Amino acid sequence: MTRIASIMKTLIGLIVAAAFVAAGIFAIRYVLDMGENMPEIEGQEETEADEGPLEPKPFSAYSWEELAAIATLIEEAPDEASARAIAAQWNLIDEEGRLTTQTRTLELENGLTVDVRLVGVLHDTPSEGGGKAALTFMTSPIDLRSVNGSASSQGGWEGSELRAWLASEALAQFPDELAGRIVSVRKLTNNTGKSDSTASITETDDILWLFSCGEVCGHISWLGDEFGYLSDGADELLNAEGSQYEAFAQAGVDQSSDNASYLIMFYQGAPVAWWYRTPYAFEFLAITDDTFYQVTSSGYASAVNLADAQAGVVVGFCL
Repeated sequence: MTRIASIMKTLIGLIVAAAFVAAGIFAIRYVLDMGENMPEIEGQEETEADEGPLEPKPFSAYSWEELAAIATLIEEAPDEASARAIAAQWNLIDEEGRLTTQTRTLELENGLTVDVRLVGVLHDTPSEGGGKAALTFMTSPIDLRSVNGSASSQGGWEGSELRAWLASEALAQFPDELAGRIVSVRKLTNNTGKSDSTASITETDDILWLFSCGEVCGHISWLGDEFGYLSDGADELLNAEGSQYEAFAQAGVDQSSDNASYLIMFYQGAPVAWWYRTPYAFEFLAITDDTFYQVTSSGYASAVNLADAQAGVVVGFCL
């Protein structure tokens, strides 16, 4: 009986062990099946980084790869209303139809961390293809630099040393996850310098760029307000360099006010003035072509400084 009992005990142990193994296999299979059959959000795409379904998050929590995937969904929408609905689905627009006011951080290759805001949806025109670039972003200053090595605005934004630096050394400081996904867009600017003709407004194709006065402030009458009839339509040049981005309008920014302090920018903890890409073009009193517009460190939107002065480089880019 002792031998039979021992054999029975061994058999029972084997049966119990087999049952545990079977249960484990079933549990693993169940988890895998649940993953395969997990419901997806409409318009779902998978990202390489997550190797899983893209899910709505706060703006600050997305990876750049995820934001690029969302940008693709927005671009593929049949109309603007649908595109904005998609942006809202992914928490880029709130329930009231306003752009998110959250910021996110971007660490550059040189170790500097800057803030990034969403400033527009379907605003910019891509350099290639039709339609509009889905998302436009704005950084806090990525450096303090002059527009040119000498005090000259000749050639405007297109011919500036700062534009050349942004297209090469500055872009190289952006992480690969982002830099390879940025969409080149067309920017309108007075690329002559001192001028009294809107014929000076031409297009450039830019991956990283500075904002124009009009893109930040909306309609401008600075020169007409200051010089009256002597300005002879000089503000037309300023108003031909693109339309105001949604985020600035939403924050109440205009040519004379920034009540929400939206335009105050910090570089390494200190408030700094920052450049527009717009040259000062008015020829009254034979003023030389040596200055560009900028925002002051206090957020005043209409100031000028010599092109070889140091100021913050606030960058725009699109996905």
